[in-house]
Amino acid sequence: MKNKRYILTQEPVNFFNRPHYRIKSLESSGWAEEDEIGGFVESELNLSQDGTAWISENAVVSGNAVVSGDARVSGNARVAGNAEIWGNAWVSDEALVSDEAEVYGNAVITGKAWISSNAKVSGDARVSGNAEIYGNAAVNCNAKVFWDAEVSGYAWVTDDARVSGNASVSGDADITGNASVYGDACVIDAWIAESARVAGNSRIGESAKIYGNAVVSGNAWVAGDALVGDTAWVTDDARVHGHAKVSGNALVSNDAEVHGNACISGNADVTGNAKVYGDARISGYTVVTGNYLLESPKV
Repeated sequence: MKNKRYILTQEPVNFFNRPHYRIKSLESSGWAEEDEIGGFVESELNLSQDGTAWISENAVVSGNAVVSGDARVSGNARVAGNAEIWGNAWVSDEALVSDEAEVYGNAVITGKAWISSNAKVSGDARVSGNAEIYGNAAVNCNAKVFWDAEVSGYAWVTDDARVSGNASVSGDADITGNASVYGDACVIDAWIAESARVAGNSRIGESAKIYGNAVVSGNAWVAGDALVGDTAWVTDDARVHGHAKVSGNALVSNDAEVHGNACISGNADVTGNAKVYGDARISGYTVVTGNYLLESPKV
């Protein structure tokens, strides 16, 4: 039987109305020196005797939570419920990982971030600030979620994507590539990819896709099966929905609305209270403005 690499001290401290014990290292390995006093566990089940995993400072691991591999929990961090921290993951500061959540790979959780429910954070992902990841959400690869952002539902934030500010990503949303969602933006079910940016108070929902270097900002709303791509910009109080497509360097702004099967491309500008819908096609340097209604012709 392998020798223990740490023991529990005999001075219990209550957390959550249950006794917890500081750990003491019996050898120098990984994150701890011999005789080093570490953080708190409820029992030896909370910290594997294998590997080099360590709990330090005033960190607390309780319930059925497990820290294993080469992972570490430090600062005033809390790991509870049935949560698992493994691989080379690091949970620090005042972060909380609870319920059935998992943090693994080289993931780092800092600040007052909260990972809960069945959420998973892995790869080289970083979650910090007051960010919350919950539901069945996943954050992985080099993705970063920070400040007061929330990722929930079955949402996926991956690659080099960023979610920050007060942004919310939920449902079956996918945020991939170098995409950024920030400000007070809300993405539900939609796909944000490549180097697209979603900002301000904008709302992206249903099966909409924002890709390329496209930007959706202001109070704009993109929904349905709409596509916004290339270097197109949808801003102000504009609406794009249905099966509409906005691409090229096109701009949809003010209170304009594009829907149906309409396509806006090139350097076209749809602005004011203009409505473009049906099978309309707007391209080139065309400007559609005012209270203009355009249903089917090509311009």
